[in-house]
Amino acid sequence: MDKTELNISELNISDEEKRVLEKTSNIPINLIFETYVVDEAFFCSNIFSDEEKKAFYNCAKALNENIKN
Repeated sequence: MDKTELNISELNISDEEKRVLEKTSNIPINLIFETYVVDEAFFCSNIFSDEEKKAFYNCAKALNENIKN
């Protein structure tokens, strides 16, 4: 599988979500065969705020869309 690198600024997500992602040191997203997986274990714990969870989810969707295009 080819490796694709993107800057957060290239993702189709809100500016607020980009700022949240830039402040987060560990984004729980894995890309597997052109799909996105958001690690549910992180979402079940309280280590991330609702704002971070929303940003992670939308980032995963944007990454998936970028791969498809």
